[in-house]
Amino acid sequence: MSASPAVASKIASPWKPLPLVVAVGVSSSLIIIGMSLGLGLGIGLHNSNENLIDAITTSTTTVTTATITISTSTTSSTSTTSTTSTTSTTTTVATRCLLQWNTTGATVAGDASGAAGTTLNRLSNPNDISLDSNNTLYIADTGNNRVLQWVIGATSGTVVAGQANAASGVAANQLNAPQGVVVDTSSNIYVADTNNNRVQSWPTLAVQGTSLSITGLSGPTGITRDNNTGTLYISDTGNHRVMQYVLGAAAGVSVAGGNLAGNANNQLNSPAGLYFDSTTNSLVIANSGSHNIVRWVLGATVRTVLAGSSAGTAGSTPALLNTPYDVTFDSSGNIQRDTSNLRFIGDF
Repeated sequence: MSASPAVASKIASPWKPLPLVVAVGVSSSLIIIGMSLGLGLGIGLHNSNENLIDAITTSTTTVTTATITISTSTTSSTSTTSTTSTTSTTTTVATRCLLQWNTTGATVAGDASGAAGTTLNRLSNPNDISLDSNNTLYIADTGNNRVLQWVIGATSGTVVAGQANAASGVAANQLNAPQGVVVDTSSNIYVADTNNNRVQSWPTLAVQGTSLSITGLSGPTGITRDNNTGTLYISDTGNHRVMQYVLGAAAGVSVAGGNLAGNANNQLNSPAGLYFDSTTNSLVIANSGSHNIVRWVLGATVRTVLAGSSAGTAGSTPALLNTPYDVTFDSSGNIQRDTSNLRFIGDF
């Protein structure tokens, strides 16, 4: 997933304690989300929070004071000592936040009734979102073969990649079922043009895109970006690997998977959404075909399972996932989509 960490600070209400758009989490623990944007026709904001007692700490302090009285006469001397103890107890209650799904939300893009369409106020099977520094959404409007730019509060979007009439194609000014989008600090966008097996760069106000020099892609879906270097990471879903592309390079490089589909530690299985975690120099990947979320440190030859079954088992219990399709982080946590189970599972 390419949802920017800026979402947490830019979208106001109704998430609390941090404001969020659908695809961003709020804690240092893992959250699993099953509300796939690909299954809906609009993008919404939802919230609710309550405080839970996380720990009760009691400290006891004892203060002892001594009083000494000395009496003196011509024939004797008497010394009296008394001791007084005072005990105080302080109880501190630490709270943690439990984020819950609210049954009411605010639609920020698309038709509030859920109707699909090709007009600029509607979406069709949107799969990904990204947010730029100006608080503007970029939406991979997959079913309409385009990317829309949508200012928060607007009633319609603007086509910034692909065709306004939703026509698909292989020309430089066309897209075919794009499933991933990410935007850089200059509002240039990069699109995983899934059914055209390519990644395109669309500069601001461009009328056509430029295919990046990444050959041999098969149904790329997820795309993310290292905001410090500008390096792109693409889920090459059909080849069960993740490709790294340095802007201007002659080719991309495989940095995760690429050893056929499987559940071994050095394999991926239909990777979809992904997120670059700069704090650990790693990729967090929705390993869709293996029904888990994995972390792959750049330079490593194996991955670590963060959530779901290491054996690739699907399920609906809290310990299992079913075809997770996306994953992203905010400044203090992460979220992933458990697509087939259509659920949130959170632990804060």
